[in-house]
Amino acid sequence: GFNNRSSVSGTDGHQVTMNSGNTFRVRTDGTRIEHFTDGQVNPFGMAIDPRGDLFTADCHTKPISLLMRGGVYEGFGKPHDGLGFVPHVMEHLHGSTAIGGIAIYHDDKFPSVYQGNAFGGNVMTSRINRNSLLRVGSTVQAREESDFLISGDPWFRPVELQLGPEGALYVADFYNRIICHYEVGLDHPGRDRQRGRIWRIVLKGGGQRRDVAANSSTDESIDSNYPVLKAIQRLSSANLTERSLATDQLADQFGASAIQPIRAELLRSKDPVAKTHMLWVLHRLRALNDDEIQLYSSDANALVRSHVFQMIGASESISESTRECLVSGVCDDDPMVMRSAAMASAVHPSSQLIEHLIDQFHQSPTEDVHLKHAIKISLRDQLKNPKLFFQATESLDQPELKLVIDLCLGIKTDFAGEFVAAHVTSLEGLGREKLSSYLMFAARYASLQHLESIADMAQLRFSEDLPFQEKLVRAIREGLGQRGSATPEVVNRWAGRIARRYLGIKDGGDRLPERRQVIGWSFLPDPKTNQDDNPWGLSTKRNSADGQKASQLHSSFPTGESKTGVYRSESFELPKQFSFFLAGHDGFPEQPIQYRNFVRVRDVDTLSILKRWSPPRNDTAQPVIWETEDLAGRE
Repeated sequence: GFNNRSSVSGTDGHQVTMNSGNTFRVRTDGTRIEHFTDGQVNPFGMAIDPRGDLFTADCHTKPISLLMRGGVYEGFGKPHDGLGFVPHVMEHLHGSTAIGGIAIYHDDKFPSVYQGNAFGGNVMTSRINRNSLLRVGSTVQAREESDFLISGDPWFRPVELQLGPEGALYVADFYNRIICHYEVGLDHPGRDRQRGRIWRIVLKGGGQRRDVAANSSTDESIDSNYPVLKAIQRLSSANLTERSLATDQLADQFGASAIQPIRAELLRSKDPVAKTHMLWVLHRLRALNDDEIQLYSSDANALVRSHVFQMIGASESISESTRECLVSGVCDDDPMVMRSAAMASAVHPSSQLIEHLIDQFHQSPTEDVHLKHAIKISLRDQLKNPKLFFQATESLDQPELKLVIDLCLGIKTDFAGEFVAAHVTSLEGLGREKLSSYLMFAARYASLQHLESIADMAQLRFSEDLPFQEKLVRAIREGLGQRGSATPEVVNRWAGRIARRYLGIKDGGDRLPERRQVIGWSFLPDPKTNQDDNPWGLSTKRNSADGQKASQLHSSFPTGESKTGVYRSESFELPKQFSFFLAGHDGFPEQPIQYRNFVRVRDVDTLSILKRWSPPRNDTAQPVIWETEDLAGRE
């Protein structure tokens, strides 16, 4: 995490600007630096697990976050990227916002209850918190466990934790009376500038370094490859840190001399964990060939397959045969493999991958939120290519259309804006917030030719929500200003209507276009409940008393009779006779009417109730006729 706006580039010239609360991906030779994630406030203490998932702690958002390349995380009021924030791993905060580094215990030295747990320093409560990491498909969930360590010394400030190669947990202790930067002045005498401690925590009677048994009786004196073979044997260690150190040694110290011994060991190894590390060594040495990618991307073990797709995602370019492997990966039956392949597809786009990812998004379980978000990130990145976008959107059914429009909010291009503007009116069953975000986006990114239809739709659907209409007009003005375009007359007329209604001034004949034949309706939440979902839809379940079958009625029946909410029409002029058909109930038929379900007509200016009707307590729609000669012409 960085607290400034420094700009940094690798020797390849690619530059990133560092804002507070980002993570970055850096080549150690200095050739390149890339944004990895956006958001969080102060992420630090990065940890990795055997599946290749990265985690950080953040002192102001969450003690544990799963990092997804290209994802955006909550920060101090920062907006998301249009796709939404990466789903949380946890909701609890361990009673503090001052959370230090994170370590995940992957070894067999601690008792089994601690293995795979995440440990986090809590500098405010002087504790080391503990969470077990659970999996729902590819989704990670952190379950709060009892604290690992509770210190009686209030100066204990665990700011970073690491798993040692011998199985111990190391804790960096800032050891200070002062908790954070600005709690007191920088010259406060209570600040300790001399002391700091590092603790090593081991199981009583344990903590001794182990030796990994050799797979052969190779003797160092007769085999020059003995150091390489010893390093390869360490890849079978139960300790992730030791395996990682051995991987680094093979790739960085032994280099090309390790390639042939690793290939030989790969063919006979039965250990999927060791195989993943050996494959990463080949990848780092640019020695992983297409035949090996095809072989191990279809390995019987899902861990191996998942890591191969992560390697593909870390590659700058791939062959067509490898691209075909990616198609198999996004259709894999293991959710973690699917997530890895989806993220790799974001880097290597194709129309075939887009097609399969859209299918998998609808087929994947609702509860696997990290898989669904990975697919959305991948589709967003691929659909930024105009050619792929137009190919993918030639023919879409209703669920696919909803998904692509959601993705457009993250693509943020003129062609995405045009697509939303052209299709938003055809979507059915949209909640108010969804429709609001779509209209806002279309107003910002679509061409001027769509502004009239956007303005008409917004005034129809949000006839009683002047603040939102105002917000939308301001968004249009801002978008036009960014394009260098003058505000067209249709927007000026719309702004004028809003202003007159704020001031209580009649429109004076400046009405919405006469070509609209249907009165617009908008959903308003019931103020007595917290339900924001729109319960209203069109139903053809009821017949009418005049003999009409399958009458089209505005109804709350299709979405569940227990939901509540108001459906309000736009304003209209009362004729001399007002009539409609009404069906339904208000409580059980044998019980007294509750007066909770009703239809009413209100005056536009005073909001006074002019007439109110209760349901006929009949499933057949009954006619309602109101003679309104004394009110005719009233809005």
